[in-house]
Amino acid sequence: MQIGEFVLRLHPETRIEVHHRPEGAVAVVGDAYGQYDRSLAEIVARMPWDDPWPALGELGGRHAILLLSGARMRAAHDPFGSRTLYYAPGLRAVASHVGLLARPYGIEPDPQVAEYMAMPEYQVRTVSYLPGDLTTATGVYGLAPNNYWDGERTHRYWPRAPLTATTREDFYGEMDRYFAAFVPFVRSRYTPVFGVTGGIDSRAAFAAFGGDFRGTSWTNHLPPAERPIIDRIVAHLGVDHGYLRTKKFERGPVARAAGVCNGGVRPGNLLSEAMAATYGPGHCFIRGLGGEVLRGFPAYDNRLPDLSPRSMTNAYSSGKRRCGRSPAYVACCARAFEGFRARANYDGLEAFGIRPMDLFYWEHRMAMWGANMMNEMDPGCYSLIAFNSRPLYAAAFGLPDDQRLSKELLATYARRHDAAMAEIEYI
Repeated sequence: MQIGEFVLRLHPETRIEVHHRPEGAVAVVGDAYGQYDRSLAEIVARMPWDDPWPALGELGGRHAILLLSGARMRAAHDPFGSRTLYYAPGLRAVASHVGLLARPYGIEPDPQVAEYMAMPEYQVRTVSYLPGDLTTATGVYGLAPNNYWDGERTHRYWPRAPLTATTREDFYGEMDRYFAAFVPFVRSRYTPVFGVTGGIDSRAAFAAFGGDFRGTSWTNHLPPAERPIIDRIVAHLGVDHGYLRTKKFERGPVARAAGVCNGGVRPGNLLSEAMAATYGPGHCFIRGLGGEVLRGFPAYDNRLPDLSPRSMTNAYSSGKRRCGRSPAYVACCARAFEGFRARANYDGLEAFGIRPMDLFYWEHRMAMWGANMMNEMDPGCYSLIAFNSRPLYAAAFGLPDDQRLSKELLATYARRHDAAMAEIEYI
């Protein structure tokens, strides 16, 4: 597809809407919908061309936004960053996956990243993702949420004002507005599939769906204590549910494709293979990701007094099993996070009152790991984020700690939809 001076190469299944304005074209790639009583077309038509970001913040879903005018480009993604975007300094280009940028431009694998991935500190990580915005390709970086890429550098467009103090009712009102748009959007396009666990994040989301979904529970690493909880939830809701044992599947083309889609940060796992065999076309797995953005991730709080490379290294290193930190490992992480801090435009953010824990968890762990795990799942089953809204995140960040930093925040929301299910314990 040609738009002015730019060429868009699209997968045959990719959704795209192109809206033409006197100033240029707006290409919306992926799933996008208006969250606050305005349609996608209305939002795009009325947004200020020079400063579209507040208006585009009304969009939910999993998408990239490309604003193209002559030789000028601006590229951004949904609030969570669930539609990953990758870029390379010196290229007026972006791509949804690392390989889609690296291969056409002849970009070689990064030997320093390969060396890092061979370190024992990376090998023992419980969650496999690279420090900062690094990828396996030399000089290719992941775009951090709340930033856009213009072909030359990144620019931060949020936050714009200090956080506003909020109450629980403010937060739950924002949750209601969010799901009032999200639920009908999902139902209009997909059969939703939720993971049913003993936790609370997905439960708070599927409570808003009123039992109208399919459920799955992955048995790998499932603690025995969770099964009775899962069975009680399933019996209460009466949903179509099954336990998915990935070990009974063999590694095939779907798993291999998953390893390509994740950019090579780990081998493609059997989960994508299992999801492909269990859920056919038209299904969408709704991940509970975003829940910990809302209720906080206290494990990071003490490790992140600020957004310095050292503090970010400490927080990132909390995701590995018992293993010391070699000087080489610390040096690699420090370089990665120094670059990430610059490209994510972190200077001066202290003035806005967002705690480092919240920004780093959202823009690094969720955007660089969580969103890439969605890439990995795509060959098996398309997925969306359960909680993906910048106003919703801001409403959570504005709560007092004693009203926010616990699972009870989302448990109370689930109770508003289904009091009986809320009586089932969570862990």
